Formats: sequence, C-alpha cells, structure tokens
Amino acid sequence: TEIYTLSLHDALPISILWSDRFDEEIEEPGAAQDRIVRRMRDELSVRLIDIESERSRSERPIDPDAFDLVLRARSIRNQPPSLLRDREVMALLERALALDPSSVYALTGIAYYLSNATGNVGWQDFAKLQRAEHLLRRAQSIAPEAPFVLNAHVLWLRTVGRCAQAIEVCKYAIRMYPNRIRGWMGIYHELGRCKAWMGQAEEAIVIKSE
Repeated sequence: TEIYTLSLHDALPISILWSDRFDEEIEEPGAAQDRIVRRMRDELSVRLIDIESERSRSERPIDPDAFDLVLRARSIRNQPPSLLRDREVMALLERALALDPSSVYALTGIAYYLSNATGNVGWQDFAKLQRAEHLLRRAQSIAPEAPFVLNAHVLWLRTVGRCAQAIEVCKYAIRMYPNRIRGWMGIYHELGRCKAWMGQAEEAIVIKSE
C-alpha cells in the first residue's frame, strides 16, 4: 500500500483550495492513478465552481456578466434539492440567457428544469415542454455532444414519452464519455427508467445496480 497526499493551492491569495489523502495498492499503479484522478475530478469540479462563483460575486457584485450568472447558478445547483434552490437557479439562468442567447449551459439548464417540472408522461405542461424543446435545439446547434446537452435531451425525451429515442441517446452518451460514471447518474437513471417502462425490467435492474 502506498499513501499519497495531494493538494491544490490558489496563488491569489495563497490558500489551499483542496487537499486529500489516498491509500492505494501499489500492485496496480495504473488503476490507482485512475481512481485518484476520478476522485479529484469529481470533488474539484464542485469546489472550483463554488470558488469561482464567490470570486465573481466579490469582483462584479452589481453588474455580473452571463458567465458570472452561470457560475452562481451552478454553485447553487450543487446544494441539496429544494423548490427554493430550483427557483434561484432558474432565475439566474434566465438572466444569463438574456445577456447571452448562445450560452449552452443556460439553454440546457433551463430546458432541464422545464422538463423536470412537468412530471411524468401524462402530466405534461405543453408550453413548458415546447419551450424546452426549442432551447435544446438551439443548444444542440452550438454544442451537440456537450455532456449537459445530452443529459438535458435525455430527460426531455423521457418526459415526452420517447423512451426508445432516450435509450439510444443514453447509449451514445455513455460511449462518448465512458469514464464519466458519476457525472452520468442522470443518464443511467433515465436509461433504467425507460428500460423498465418498455418492458425490459431485468435490464433496468442491472443498470440501477451498477
């Protein structure tokens, strides 16, 4: 067993942004490195978003640009789920989209929340789903293979009852980004859900347990 201690520092001001300790088997150095990199990526992605969000607040508290607003929305989105959280995120994304109509994250973020707010098949809000589709198409024209575009597209397809298409997009996303396991929790959730709805319960159980 070998113990690693890694840390990331911010130069301005000098401070520790992140630090962790890893206890790995030296017999499999390649696999150990992969586990360390995945853990760093998962933890740092959240931490850095929060740091940059706070920095934008301090540097541009009165007149934030679209990117500042997106950072703030992403930081709030990492908080525990609640209706208040979702409203705050949506408000920030709407402001970001008004400032930058080509913001892919704002386009897909709003589409995601509009789709998620409609519930299951049979309980849709047509106007919300129609707007979500319009926003997704704009995002797809800019960055069709971006992870958050694929994720929002899958949710929209499942919500409108197009599970066969949703399954194909899920499979495509997993092929495109095979190492994005934790980042694809929504993709795997929708894949398992659609498999169950289409009478493939045994396959859905396997997906849910992975």
